[in-house]
Amino acid sequence: MKETDKMSMTELEAIALDGSIHVPEKLRDDIRTELDTLAFLAGEQAARPRRMLRIAGVAASLALLVGIGLGINSFRNQPKDTFSDPHQAYAMVAASLSFISDKMDESMDSFTQETGAVLTKTNELMNIKN
Repeated sequence: MKETDKMSMTELEAIALDGSIHVPEKLRDDIRTELDTLAFLAGEQAARPRRMLRIAGVAASLALLVGIGLGINSFRNQPKDTFSDPHQAYAMVAASLSFISDKMDESMDSFTQETGAVLTKTNELMNIKN
Protein backbone atom coordinates (compact mmCIF):
# COMPACT_ATOMS: atom_id res chain seq x y z
CA MET A 1 0.00 0.00 0.00
CA LYS A 2 2.80 2.40 0.83
CA GLU A 3 4.18 1.91 -2.65
CA THR A 4 0.95 3.15 -4.25
CA ASP A 5 0.91 6.26 -2.05
CA LYS A 6 4.23 7.34 -3.60
CA MET A 7 3.12 6.76 -7.22
CA SER A 8 1.91 9.53 -9.46
CA MET A 9 -1.53 9.55 -11.03
CA THR A 10 -0.23 8.64 -14.46
CA GLU A 11 1.57 5.59 -13.05
CA LEU A 12 -1.60 4.51 -11.23
CA GLU A 13 -3.66 4.96 -14.41
CA ALA A 14 -1.15 2.89 -16.39
CA ILE A 15 -1.39 0.06 -13.86
CA ALA A 16 -5.22 0.25 -13.89
CA LEU A 17 -5.32 0.05 -17.70
CA ASP A 18 -2.83 -2.81 -17.86
CA GLY A 19 -4.83 -5.84 -19.01
CA SER A 20 -2.20 -8.36 -17.98
CA ILE A 21 -2.97 -7.91 -14.29
CA HIS A 22 -5.65 -10.32 -13.20
CA VAL A 23 -8.32 -8.89 -10.86
CA PRO A 24 -10.55 -11.45 -9.13
CA GLU A 25 -14.19 -11.22 -10.26
CA LYS A 26 -15.50 -10.80 -6.70
CA LEU A 27 -13.15 -7.89 -6.07
CA ARG A 28 -14.22 -6.29 -9.36
CA ASP A 29 -17.90 -6.62 -8.35
CA ASP A 30 -17.19 -5.22 -4.87
CA ILE A 31 -15.37 -2.23 -6.35
CA ARG A 32 -18.22 -1.58 -8.82
CA THR A 33 -20.74 -1.78 -5.97
CA GLU A 34 -18.73 0.68 -3.89
CA LEU A 35 -18.33 3.06 -6.82
CA ASP A 36 -22.05 2.87 -7.62
CA THR A 37 -22.88 3.53 -3.96
CA LEU A 38 -20.57 6.54 -3.88
CA ALA A 39 -22.07 7.88 -7.10
CA PHE A 40 -25.60 7.44 -5.71
CA LEU A 41 -24.72 9.21 -2.45
CA ALA A 42 -23.03 12.03 -4.34
CA GLY A 43 -26.17 12.49 -6.43
CA GLU A 44 -28.35 12.45 -3.31
CA GLN A 45 -26.15 15.03 -1.62
CA ALA A 46 -26.31 17.20 -4.72
CA ALA A 47 -30.13 17.00 -4.58
CA ARG A 48 -30.23 18.13 -0.92
CA PRO A 49 -29.18 21.75 -1.58
CA ARG A 50 -31.79 21.99 -4.34
CA ARG A 51 -34.43 20.63 -1.97
CA MET A 52 -33.36 23.08 0.74
CA LEU A 53 -33.50 25.96 -1.73
CA ARG A 54 -37.04 25.00 -2.69
CA ILE A 55 -38.10 24.77 0.96
CA ALA A 56 -36.45 28.12 1.72
CA GLY A 57 -38.18 29.68 -1.29
CA VAL A 58 -41.59 28.40 -0.18
CA ALA A 59 -40.97 29.62 3.39
CA ALA A 60 -39.90 33.06 2.14
CA SER A 61 -43.00 33.28 -0.07
CA LEU A 62 -45.27 32.38 2.83
CA ALA A 63 -43.55 34.92 5.08
CA LEU A 64 -43.99 37.58 2.41
CA LEU A 65 -47.69 36.78 1.99
CA VAL A 66 -48.29 36.83 5.76
CA GLY A 67 -46.46 40.15 6.02
CA ILE A 68 -48.51 41.68 3.22
CA GLY A 69 -51.74 40.36 4.78
CA LEU A 70 -50.87 41.79 8.20
CA GLY A 71 -49.88 45.10 6.62
CA ILE A 72 -53.18 45.38 4.77
CA ASN A 73 -55.13 44.41 7.89
CA SER A 74 -53.36 47.00 10.06
CA PHE A 75 -53.88 49.63 7.35
CA ARG A 76 -57.63 48.97 7.42
CA ASN A 77 -57.77 49.35 11.21
CA GLN A 78 -56.12 52.77 11.25
CA PRO A 79 -58.27 55.40 12.96
CA LYS A 80 -59.66 57.97 10.62
CA ASP A 81 -59.86 61.69 11.31
CA THR A 82 -63.31 62.54 12.60
CA PHE A 83 -62.97 66.31 12.49
CA SER A 84 -62.22 68.37 9.45
CA ASP A 85 -62.22 71.59 11.51
CA PRO A 86 -59.35 71.89 14.04
CA HIS A 87 -61.51 74.10 16.29
CA GLN A 88 -64.05 71.28 16.69
CA ALA A 89 -61.24 68.85 17.50
CA TYR A 90 -59.82 71.23 20.11
CA ALA A 91 -63.27 71.71 21.67
CA MET A 92 -63.73 67.93 21.91
CA VAL A 93 -60.31 67.49 23.53
CA ALA A 94 -61.06 70.28 26.02
CA ALA A 95 -64.42 68.68 26.88
CA SER A 96 -62.78 65.27 27.35
CA LEU A 97 -60.09 66.65 29.62
CA SER A 98 -62.69 68.58 31.62
CA PHE A 99 -64.72 65.37 32.07
CA ILE A 100 -61.62 63.50 33.26
CA SER A 101 -60.76 66.32 35.65
CA ASP A 102 -64.28 66.31 37.15
CA LYS A 103 -64.15 62.53 37.71
CA MET A 104 -60.73 62.80 39.37
CA ASP A 105 -62.00 65.60 41.65
CA GLU A 106 -64.95 63.45 42.70
CA SER A 107 -62.73 60.49 43.50
CA MET A 108 -60.28 62.70 45.43
CA ASP A 109 -63.15 64.14 47.49
CA SER A 110 -64.35 60.62 48.29
CA PHE A 111 -60.81 59.58 49.18
CA THR A 112 -60.33 62.63 51.40
CA GLN A 113 -63.60 61.97 53.24
CA GLU A 114 -62.71 58.33 53.87
CA THR A 115 -59.19 59.23 54.95
CA GLY A 116 -60.54 61.95 57.23
CA ALA A 117 -62.90 59.49 58.91
CA VAL A 118 -60.05 57.03 59.51
CA LEU A 119 -57.83 59.77 60.94
CA THR A 120 -60.61 61.01 63.22
CA LYS A 121 -61.28 57.48 64.51
CA THR A 122 -57.53 56.93 65.06
CA ASN A 123 -57.22 60.18 67.02
CA GLU A 124 -60.23 59.27 69.19
CA LEU A 125 -58.74 55.86 70.00
CA MET A 126 -55.38 57.39 70.86
CA ASN A 127 -57.02 59.97 73.15
CA ILE A 128 -58.98 57.29 75.04
CA LYS A 129 -55.81 55.34 75.87
CA ASN A 130 -54.06 58.39 77.31
